[in-house]
Amino acid sequence: VSVPPVAVIAPPESTPSPATGTVADGYRVDTVTDLGPLSNLSLQNTPYSINVLSGDFIENTGGYMSLGNDILNKSPFYAQDYTDQRGIATAGSQRGLVSGSVLDFFTTDGLPAATNGSNIGAEAYDHIEILSGGVTGFLYGVNGDVGGVNFVLKRPTPQPYYSATLGYDDGGPYGNVDVGNTLANGKFGYRFVAAGNFGNSASVANQSTGRSLVYSAFDIRPADNLLVQLDVLHSTY
Repeated sequence: VSVPPVAVIAPPESTPSPATGTVADGYRVDTVTDLGPLSNLSLQNTPYSINVLSGDFIENTGGYMSLGNDILNKSPFYAQDYTDQRGIATAGSQRGLVSGSVLDFFTTDGLPAATNGSNIGAEAYDHIEILSGGVTGFLYGVNGDVGGVNFVLKRPTPQPYYSATLGYDDGGPYGNVDVGNTLANGKFGYRFVAAGNFGNSASVANQSTGRSLVYSAFDIRPADNLLVQLDVLHSTY
């Protein structure tokens, strides 16, 4: 007796899309972007414990008025060891071990950074991926036993995007402009971010602070199978 083939197709609603870290997702992120060879991989399938601070989380918790090291302190994996009373704080603790620009494992878009990103304004980052554990040597060879932090820069947006923020923080005014778009049928994309924060220091009396950031990102596709990316970032504190 021949049995005709039977096709079983799951309805679209049974395969939800990965969480992207938006407010609607409860700031939950399901994938890791570019952490060494781990590219666009589900967090459940990574051999590491990773906490992702999404862009919406950074923005809605006031992170855009802070340096990267202040944002890291919002992660349960990371504890900042001291405040800006000692200047720019780069050291923190993960797993009870002290980290810093020498001992810690800092990357930008998955590539080892010449300097850590904790001193850069958070406005330039799309999200931050924090790796807990001392097994990061499997990614890039010998490094500290604290863990890792991957700062993922913003990229051009597929649709027109415009955002402007004005506020008052650290005893002075704050401003942030963020625009992006993709043109020429996807052949050219851009992202431009500018931010500034100036005022009195919250930690030391009679001392002023100033911070500025300019970031530009360009995606150029001269061919369907070729993507050229250019990033320019200048930050002062």
